[in-house]
Amino acid sequence: MNSDNKDRRERDISHIDRRSLLRSTSSAVLASAFVAGGVGTASAAGGDEIWSTHVRAVRSSSPTIVDGTVYVGTTANSLHALDVDSGEGIWEFETGARIYGAPTVIDGVVYTGSRDDNIYAVDADSGDEIWRFDTGSMSRPSPTVVDGVLYTGSHDNNVYAIDTDSGDEIWRFDTGERVMSSPTVAYGIVYIGSHDESLYALDADSGEEIWSFQTDGVVRSSPTVAEGVVYFGSNDDNLYAVDWETGEMYWRFEAGDSITASPTVADGTLYFGSWDNNLYAIDAASGQQQWSFETEAQVTSSPTVADGTVYVGSKMDGTPGLGDEIEIPLYAVDADSGEEVWSFDTEGEIDSSPTVADGVVYIGSNDGYLYALDAGVEGSSDGSRVELGTHGHHDSWTGQVVEAPDEVMEGVEEAEDVVQHDEDEGEAEEDEELDDEEEVDEEEGLPGMGVPAAIASLAAGSYLLSRRDGGDGE
Repeated sequence: MNSDNKDRRERDISHIDRRSLLRSTSSAVLASAFVAGGVGTASAAGGDEIWSTHVRAVRSSSPTIVDGTVYVGTTANSLHALDVDSGEGIWEFETGARIYGAPTVIDGVVYTGSRDDNIYAVDADSGDEIWRFDTGSMSRPSPTVVDGVLYTGSHDNNVYAIDTDSGDEIWRFDTGERVMSSPTVAYGIVYIGSHDESLYALDADSGEEIWSFQTDGVVRSSPTVAEGVVYFGSNDDNLYAVDWETGEMYWRFEAGDSITASPTVADGTLYFGSWDNNLYAIDAASGQQQWSFETEAQVTSSPTVADGTVYVGSKMDGTPGLGDEIEIPLYAVDADSGEEVWSFDTEGEIDSSPTVADGVVYIGSNDGYLYALDAGVEGSSDGSRVELGTHGHHDSWTGQVVEAPDEVMEGVEEAEDVVQHDEDEGEAEEDEELDDEEEVDEEEGLPGMGVPAAIASLAAGSYLLSRRDGGDGE
């Protein structure tokens, strides 16, 4: 191990010890938490930290796990590849600006977008650049790759299809407003949301519009598809279920605030989070609520499901005061009952969406660390979001074509009335005066302020900006 890696590992282990003590973990657990290489012993209950690696800043990029490597982007302008067992860095690829989306890894190539306006193709083994494609404006979504074509959106209002071999443009589609939703590709159709308040269905080969569905709010949520039904959220507080072929609405479920994260479907149940501080489970066919789990703050993290457990992160409720200790949890929730199984506190907001692979849940936090935790189960993420390679995935997604179903989900029908959540939550409040382009860079100070005032202003500014766009969980 070289001296840089040794120093980083010592810092990481020190960080783990301090965090474990803050959580009042027993000395016996601490003693078993490390083996050679900094890998911990898993427990049946789950939630134990296996390793954590400081990658400087993980905002909303979600980890992708392929062939024994974890890939994640950071807002420190870099893409990282880490060993899945130890968390040791394998390589780091620098971009010209922040990375918000999750990397997609197909056939030995890592694809990611950046705020520097480029889409990158990077060799998964070496971290060397293969090609880059300039969209003309920042690209925040997580790219999706299907059958040799990369699909993504950009702040230049366009949805792009790019040849993965050459990096050449195949087609583009102008939505009229910036695109922060990550695309899902199924049945030969690209489904993607736009800030023009619509969800679009585009022909994957030609880019021609098949249909669009208008909501009353920005569609930043990334859609998911299951058994011929497309599900997506909107800043109008609704979760929609529409027909894959026609765009006709089956039903909508009204939460208490914006829905910006991607939903996922597993075993006939749809799971999603909202800015009303709840994780919801609803029947995927009828839209009827099965349960809701109240978190401590807004849920912009997209949930994932593995072996009957739902994993999701949360944001911060309000802005922290100077010197306040910040503890933002990742939750593990029983998929059937909605009861908490365990939670793990980080020291930053969790906009990142978790991915479970072989009994380990990987998650990034705004505290700058990527975490590997004992998931408390033996399996891997199996919900529709991960299975379709949307916003983070593992080995099971290989860019395969998803064929159109012979018939839609059994029991799904067009609803005459809106299905509404049980609790009467407040309406979403959006600050239209703030724009994402004016986002404050955490690495820069503010002129004319002392250090304490600058820190407080950065915290408040980041919170208000995320409220304007409905969070970072695409």
